[in-house]
Amino acid sequence: MSKIIASKTIYPPQCYVELMTGNFYIGNAIKGESVVKDIKKLLAMNNITNIKSFAINDIEKAIVEKKKVVLVDCSHYVGDMFVQEYRWFQINRGTKIKEEK
Repeated sequence: MSKIIASKTIYPPQCYVELMTGNFYIGNAIKGESVVKDIKKLLAMNNITNIKSFAINDIEKAIVEKKKVVLVDCSHYVGDMFVQEYRWFQINRGTKIKEEK
């Protein structure tokens, strides 16, 4: 893996939150159009603040800021329309990533 991209896995939002907090949230904890806001709210509930996320085409910002990131699937529905969205989310130093072989 690169020094910036910490994993080749695309994380569902719940798995990213579990990676960061050790807690798995199910059900409606992350839903609808506010996936990014919901992720940040759950992180804040676990005293994890100042986590940055970057649009998928803004990986350069993570590189400039020297942030280790993973890709998170933030896709959601707006009414009946499915909106596919992926974002780079920062991980904390020392976060253990398990890669499947």
